[in-house]
This record gives sequence, structure tokens and C-alpha cells, in this order.
Amino acid sequence: MKNKKTKETGNHRASLRSRILAVAALLAAAALLLYFGIGSDRLAQLSPIPDNALVDKPTLNLWYTDESLTDFLAAAALDFSEESEVRVIPRLVSGLEYLESINEASLNTNMVPDVYIVGNDSLEKAWLSGLASEVRDTDYVTAENFPETALSAVTYQDHLIGYPFYYETSALVYNLTYLEEAAADQLQAEADALAGQEAMAALDENGEPELFQRGDSSFVRRGESIGLYFEDFFIELIYEDGKGYMPLQTFSDLFLAYFYINLAYNGEAVFMIEATDLGDMRETYYSVEPRERSAELARFNYVETCLSLQFNYGLKDEHDIPSFGTLFELTGIDQAMQSTDALEANVALSDVINGYIDDLHSAFVFASPYAGDVAVEPNVQSLSANRIIGHAQRLSAAAREYFPDGMRFYQEIGNTAYISFNSFTADYDNDYYGALASGEPIADTIGIIMYAHAQITRENSPIENVVLDLSLNTGGHADAAIYTIAWFLGECDLHLEDAVTGARSSTNYRVDVNGDRKFDENDSIAHLNRYCLVSPVSFSCGNLVPAVFKNSNQVTLLGRQTGGGACAVQPLASADGSIWQISSRLRLSTVTNGSFYAVDQGVAPDVLIDKDESYYDREALTEYINSLF
Repeated sequence: MKNKKTKETGNHRASLRSRILAVAALLAAAALLLYFGIGSDRLAQLSPIPDNALVDKPTLNLWYTDESLTDFLAAAALDFSEESEVRVIPRLVSGLEYLESINEASLNTNMVPDVYIVGNDSLEKAWLSGLASEVRDTDYVTAENFPETALSAVTYQDHLIGYPFYYETSALVYNLTYLEEAAADQLQAEADALAGQEAMAALDENGEPELFQRGDSSFVRRGESIGLYFEDFFIELIYEDGKGYMPLQTFSDLFLAYFYINLAYNGEAVFMIEATDLGDMRETYYSVEPRERSAELARFNYVETCLSLQFNYGLKDEHDIPSFGTLFELTGIDQAMQSTDALEANVALSDVINGYIDDLHSAFVFASPYAGDVAVEPNVQSLSANRIIGHAQRLSAAAREYFPDGMRFYQEIGNTAYISFNSFTADYDNDYYGALASGEPIADTIGIIMYAHAQITRENSPIENVVLDLSLNTGGHADAAIYTIAWFLGECDLHLEDAVTGARSSTNYRVDVNGDRKFDENDSIAHLNRYCLVSPVSFSCGNLVPAVFKNSNQVTLLGRQTGGGACAVQPLASADGSIWQISSRLRLSTVTNGSFYAVDQGVAPDVLIDKDESYYDREALTEYINSLF
């Protein structure tokens, strides 16, 4: 079916070659559709990358509503692209108000479909609405090529206005036994609900509730499908003898890295790495002799890095990066990244991370084994890192003036309790309940909070104010941050957003703090005056927690603007074995009136503290806090 912007191609085929064409993967509750762009040349035969490598080919947009056609249309698109140098982009859209959507796109956007698939029962409406034109290729659409019923189906008032494509037959098939069982299960579920049965609490090996309970207000919204055309990145997928092959590093970056697993190749063997931690494998990993990269490997490493960053980096919009290939070309760093000298390429990548990305979650970690186990010294220094280091040095010096033996994780000054830790940590191998019973706290976030809660809520406790000191907290584990928020507020709503697909989730948590394996108001300090000390050093989870506090309107923030950091860390590896990390697609957010807000810019305090020493002169700070009310 063609609309009024139809492009005549004059290229029709009765059959298509069989290929592996599309793969569906579910990541962070987002449907991800990958179109395998299979080129005709092999990696070693590819020509050098032109300056305009990432400029798109002419594009033809195809809309359809039947999901079962996805694989077939992807195959057709690929074949047509190879033969005609015209890219066809199939787009699955909702069948609701389909023609209305096409009309709206034609009038108001540049995303108008050039070709669309529609049932013959909608032909009249399409023709009368001006969304179809008469077929001019009458030498092809004839009774010799199509049965009479097919031609009749695409004809309206003697006007041939579509190409016959396929037909459908519907039938109702059901399993009587299954229906009976399903009905019985539904009745039982309703009975259970009426009886008040619930299973929200996490259970340990003895069937007893653990530290976290997930609330029934949690929800997930799936994201939109996205297309990745490998040919845009000059990455070839091979199809031979009925099997499809993808480069190992591409597979790792698209399907494993999200789960904090990276495959890294040192030139002789493949290593499975958790996050960016080589651990005991480091010596073996660098046991190969340093050497130059081949021109083919250098080139592939570059284009694969472009793809990985384009797919995985969560702050492209904030950093105004339409494509990383374009960024590298505009900055003149693309040639260095393609050098056969691995160290030169590693320095270039490090410069990209420090200078052009410059967020504190992104970092170059380990050099390529082709360069050897050497330190990579970038030419460009991170302005963000320099700023936060400067603040940290000044605040740490001020803290040592008042705490020469180190900061106390729990301290009482009159009616005010102070809790301090510089990172969010948790280890579920710890016996938190046993430690609480013994009165010997475990020195991580959960252990400290359980101990502090016991002190604050003890009989005849004088505590009226609780201050959480995050002035030197640079982040850590999200579950420890959740535990902290739920303790302060009574519950924690964790909001996540996929910056690429738009997938969203909101999860409600309550926590057991007093060790009674119940989840109630006795696990919170929401009845007390609560404060949080923040600074430009407060980063990542050290930024998220104050952001949630600020959004709750229950906690007073004292200090200076926090350091930001909204995205979870995404560990990655390169095709030459370099190991690095970036801000991932998964962004921590706050929610107001149903709208998600990223917290990458930091959070402003409610009360300004302009002197470093005022953070840690707790006698004076306690007096000031009491004067606020």
C-alpha cells in the first residue's frame, strides 16, 4: 500500500533468501529489536573508513501492524538494501487508529511512512482520505502474477491502489481441560486474596523474612523497540550454512555487559570478567607479549567502540552527542583510536572519557594486552574529577581537625545523633541479625544503621534530631542506599529509567531495621527531626539519597550542592582487551506528579553551609540545628 509520498522503486521479487534476521532480547524491561545488517565483504577486505562513514543511506520507511511479519520484513529490508543501496526501515506501529496516525505523520512530522501495509477492509478509507495513490506498475500487478481474488482485494471503484501481499485465516482453538483448570486457579487466587495471604517479604533459608520487603505499589513500564543496523557501524555479521555469526565483543557489549559480565580477548584466550575486576586473572591476562594491533583489528576495535558507546551510554542527550563516530571525527581523535599502536589508541580512548564525556562514572581502567600491563596516562584531565578531588581534600582536612583519629560512624551530641559513612556498602554474607543481638556493629551501611537505630530508639533516649553525614560519600551499592532511605522515610521508592528505550520501573521497599523480622513503623525514624549533610563530594548514591530526601519534603538538607551522578556504572571491554566503564543507560530518578526527573545535575541544600569546618564542628552544628525550630 502506498501513501501520497510514495517512492516507486521498480524492483519486485517473488522470493527472498533465507537468513538470520532479527533477534529479540529483554533488557531492563525494554523490548530490543536488532536488525542484522549483513554486508558482502569480510572484515579483512573492508576498505578504510571514509570521513563521512556514519552518513545514512537514502531511507524508505515502511509501517505495519502485524508483529508476525517482523522477521519477513526485516529479511526483505536487508536484501533490498544490499541490492539497491536504499535502506528500508520497517516500523511496527499500533493498529489502533492506524490510518489516522499515518495522516497525522504526513501532515505534521518527517516520520511519514513511504509504504505501509493495510488490510483490504481499510482500502476505501485510505483512498478517500488521500492516503493512497493508484498503482502505476500495471505490467507487474496483473492476472499473470496474481489470482483474481487478490487483484479484487486491492481494487476500489476500478482503481488499483495497492499491491497484493498476503491473506489471513482466523480460527478459534481451545483446550477444555485447560480452561477448567484456569477457572479453578482463578477462584483459588481470589479466595487467597480475601483471606489476606501475601508473600511480599524476602525469606531466608529458614523461611524467615530478610532485610527487604517489596511493596505492592511497584510497577514496570516496557520501553520502545529500537533498531541497531550493524552496517551503519561497518560491523559484519556472517551467515553461512544455516548459521549466523556475530563478533564476540559485539555479543558481549549487547547481551552480557548489562549484567556486569564482559568477555575480553587478550589475543590468545577469552576471559570472562565480572565488571572491571581482573582479580587473580590479571597476571595471566597480561602474560602475552605486547605487540602492534593489525590494521583490521584496530579498525574493528574503533567501529565496535562506536557501537558500544552508542548503545550503552546513558547521557548522550545531556552531553549533546548525536553519535560517537561523529564526535570522534569532529574532535580529530578518530585516527589515534584506529592506530595499530594499542597504547596510542588507549590514550585516545582515555582522552575521550576524560575530556569529551567527563562524568565521574566513566573511567579507563586497564590497558589492552597488546600494550602490556602499563598505566595509561591521558593527555586530557577530567575537570569533573579535579573539582570533586579538590572539594574532598578540603573537607577531609577540616574533618581531621575535629576527628584526628578518624570520623565516628555514630555519635551523640546532646539531643542529636550523627551517622557517618563515606560509601554505601553491604555484604549479605554478614550476619546482621546476630551482630545486632550482640551489640557489636558490622561496619558497613546496613550494620551501622541497625546499630544506630537501636541506640536512637533505646529506652529513655534523648535523641530528637538525626543527622546523616554524606559530605564525603562518593556512592556505592544501590541496595544500601535503599536501606538508608527506607530507614529515614519509612519506605523507599526506587525509580529507574532506561535512557535509550524509555523503559521505566518504580519499586517500593520497606526494610527491617530493628531485627524483629517485621516491616512496620518501628523500623523507621520518621517521627524524629531528620537532616542530611551534603557537599559537592556527595556523588552517585551519595547524590541519589539526598535527592529522594529533598523530593519527600521530610528531610532538611544542610551544606552545598551535591556532585550529581544519575546513572549506574556500565563496565565494558574493547575488542583489543581494553577494560573501561561509562555511565549506563540505567538512570536513577525522582518522580513528581508521575514525571521522572534525572538527578545528574545535583541537589541544592535547604540550608547553606559556607565553611568547611562547619560540617564537622558538631557542637556548634547541634546548637544551630536546635535553633532552626
